[in-house]
Amino acid sequence: MATTPSTNPAGIGPASVPFFLALIVAGLAGNYFKFPIFLNIDFLFGSIFAMLALQFFGLGRGIAAAAIIAGYTYFLWNHPYAIIILTAEVAAVGWLIERRKMGMVLADTLFWLIIGMPLVFFFYHSAMHVPLTNTSIIMVKQAVNGIANALIARLIFTGYALRSHSVLTSYREIIYNLLVFFVLIPALLLLAVGSKTDFAETDRHIRTTLSQDSRRVSDRVETWVMNRKTAILNLAEMAASRSPQQMQPYLEQTKKSDVSLKRIGLVDKEARTIAFFPLIDDLGQSNIGKNYADRPFVPILKQTLKPMLSEVVMARSGVPMPMVAMLAPVVVGGEYRGYVAGILSLEQIREHLAKSTDKHAMLYTLVDNNGNTIMSNRADQKVMTPFVRGKGTLSRLDNEIDQWTPSLPPNTPPTERWQKSFYVAETAIGKLAEWKLVLEQPVAPFQKTLYDNYTGKLTILFLILLGALGLAELLSRRIVLTLEQLRLITHDLPGRLATESKKIPWPESGVQEANHLINNFKMMGYLLSEQFDEIRQINESLEQRVEERTRELRESEEKFRTVADYTYGWELWETSEGSCLYCSPSCERVTGYSPEAFKTDSGLLERLIHPEDLPKWKAHHARVHYDPETREVRHGFANELEFRIKHRIRSGTSHLEPGHHRAQKPGGRGREKQKSGGPWYSGRRHRP
Repeated sequence: MATTPSTNPAGIGPASVPFFLALIVAGLAGNYFKFPIFLNIDFLFGSIFAMLALQFFGLGRGIAAAAIIAGYTYFLWNHPYAIIILTAEVAAVGWLIERRKMGMVLADTLFWLIIGMPLVFFFYHSAMHVPLTNTSIIMVKQAVNGIANALIARLIFTGYALRSHSVLTSYREIIYNLLVFFVLIPALLLLAVGSKTDFAETDRHIRTTLSQDSRRVSDRVETWVMNRKTAILNLAEMAASRSPQQMQPYLEQTKKSDVSLKRIGLVDKEARTIAFFPLIDDLGQSNIGKNYADRPFVPILKQTLKPMLSEVVMARSGVPMPMVAMLAPVVVGGEYRGYVAGILSLEQIREHLAKSTDKHAMLYTLVDNNGNTIMSNRADQKVMTPFVRGKGTLSRLDNEIDQWTPSLPPNTPPTERWQKSFYVAETAIGKLAEWKLVLEQPVAPFQKTLYDNYTGKLTILFLILLGALGLAELLSRRIVLTLEQLRLITHDLPGRLATESKKIPWPESGVQEANHLINNFKMMGYLLSEQFDEIRQINESLEQRVEERTRELRESEEKFRTVADYTYGWELWETSEGSCLYCSPSCERVTGYSPEAFKTDSGLLERLIHPEDLPKWKAHHARVHYDPETREVRHGFANELEFRIKHRIRSGTSHLEPGHHRAQKPGGRGREKQKSGGPWYSGRRHRP
């Protein structure tokens, strides 16, 4: 990926504290208004604004914003681990951006692969003991969520940077992020829409299946109860007109013809048995004459005079054990005269319930009108004990179905809560609703199926995302390759055109806009090359002319030197810096010094000037020197000066000779005249 500018590129300072606080508020709102992907797996948007804070305000305040924004997840998911993970995400991404000059999306991807996903596995599976299936889907979901949020945050910041021109943005990074965006976001939306459909279908399937199973099983139990009721009711009607001795064979016949009847007895109005089959119980004791006046169903029979199912009670015939009975009152002339009791064997119902509920791991419980358990396949329920699920909440879903959610520790994720919940259907059994059949469908098997399905889908999406990141990297490199080559070629283009105009390897592109740009540079290079050729030709012509002028000047100078060498007067030429350029041989006659002495000793002339004339000589000499910048003679003074010089040998002491000095612009000549008791000696002084 193209390198990303360091954090805080926009240079936003303390005056933007309101903007920083606005990002935090927006991040909290992004976590509150979550987007459900499927089941209780939600996408949060808070880290978008944490990443924006990182880009606008730098690493320190970015981490602070991430910690505050992630704090809401404690109230959302009832555990602090997401705060650690989401804060570490911003810290790691900011460090990679600043220290490794890495793109934000790539940095976030590396965080989740190397740090984030292992942290999710450790906290959820190891610390909170979330099942591996749930941990896997949470791990992949949070990684996809984090990368998607980093991508959106980077695109938002890029839009701001392009609009405000506050920071340069890489064209390659824009292409990279857009390619990933248009792969990831549609896939997430399709996954979310599909998951909602699948969840609704699963919820509908659970409710429909549970309702159908409840009706089918309850109808089967009702039929079974009705068959037992019919037999017992017939015996009660017969007992109204027959003696106990006459009823004994009918009791025996009915018992032997129905395997669901363990025992049958006829009880008089004082609740004592007067006929019974079998006559002797398992302990060898007679079943005749036993009193059941304390049974709770006796007052109900006397009051309703209708057949009913009994609650679960402890048997008094044979080995004491829980039992239920089908009861039918014996009514003579509208008065209660006793009842017939058929002690029921519930093995057929148990087998049918087990077979009906085994497919979907459904739980069943049959309870009496006191709420005590008659039979159940729940491990936590015992016969003759109150039916209690434990602490939890029962919510009504529709007319037939409720949902029970257990109370779990505060740090239990919502997915775990939903997994441990039950869909509940309750159906009354018996005309007087003496019994109640409770069917409970655990969500766990269906959630596991959905989780396995969507873990696979999310994993595929995550792999597609990683593939999209790699493909976007290659495509973005390929797209900007021509521009990168053009940038390298056009770097110091004038210098290259001047040295290798015919050898520049211009890139080629099949993209129209890039091709136009390349052609424009080619045309510009061609025009520059022509101008360079023209300049080169002009330079060559100028060099030739300079060379010719130099040769002519040299020839002229040689001629002038020849003339100066044979003049009677003394010629002294100085440069603008005051050094001797030329001194004619006449100097030795005038001063007693050779020309070489004046060339090697620039102060010799001043020492030969008479002390009285030296001050005006120095003043004059300073004025006639040329300006070093303009190379012009200073004006406003006499260009001629008369002064006296001393001969080195003559008269032994100071021998004074009057003379004068003349100065001109460069190329001009001055004249000096000196007298020594004889004729005047003239001299020339030249300043080039």
